[in-house]
Amino acid sequence: LNDNSKIIIATCYRVGTLAANNLNEVSKTIKTLTRKRNVKHFYLIGDFNLPNINWCTHTSNVSLEQDFLNVFADNALVQCINTPTHCRGNILDFLLTTSERFVDNIKVDKDSLVCKSDHFPITFDIKLKCCRKKATRRKFFNYKKANWDRLNSELSRVDWNSVIDCSDSEAAWATFSEKLQEHINRNIPMVTVKSEFQPVWFDSECHRKCKEKEKLHKKYKQSKLLADGLKFASARKEFKSLMRQKMRDNLYDSNDANLISKKF
Repeated sequence: LNDNSKIIIATCYRVGTLAANNLNEVSKTIKTLTRKRNVKHFYLIGDFNLPNINWCTHTSNVSLEQDFLNVFADNALVQCINTPTHCRGNILDFLLTTSERFVDNIKVDKDSLVCKSDHFPITFDIKLKCCRKKATRRKFFNYKKANWDRLNSELSRVDWNSVIDCSDSEAAWATFSEKLQEHINRNIPMVTVKSEFQPVWFDSECHRKCKEKEKLHKKYKQSKLLADGLKFASARKEFKSLMRQKMRDNLYDSNDANLISKKF
């Protein structure tokens, strides 16, 4: 954040059939996160499967659920959702936070625009000004452009017996790894990616298809017309298919002479 403090936004899914052990794990995790250094704001959202809690009185006639309420209270967590989040009329999905005053515009929509579910989608705003983290440049091996023939040839000419001829297994492994890495660096080029979250294969074609999908999604949310919903569903399917293809092509290209599938 702008004042150099930190914000944690976490998700949680609690299996409803789990009992005390699950309570202890959730309690331990919440305590660890809320007590982290410089963490000023903590938000936890998810399906806790605690249907018997009365949020007007903050009580439950089920002892396990009351224990969860005590955990929330002990960590100064306020539950912000007060309308049913499930088709059976229960509040199963919670938004727990230590900074309730910064939460705004909470909406529980009974019409899911994302997928079919018995849970309702939840949206909300967090009124905080955050510093945008600068993207770091990272380097990856571009296997698609590797010279596999030359790498195979070089590795086949190495006298591996002499390379790892020592009694110490750790030293032998270190020598082997160093020698192998030397040949890899010489035959597989590197590619630089600026975004921390963008994979190597996410190119301009992927970006255009993603923007097209998001544009149709926005239109469908506004119109709620079946025709717009079908267009969005089709665009989402095409985008997923393209992502799978790009991931495969990054490692395998039938038109490329340098194939990662070649053995070495």
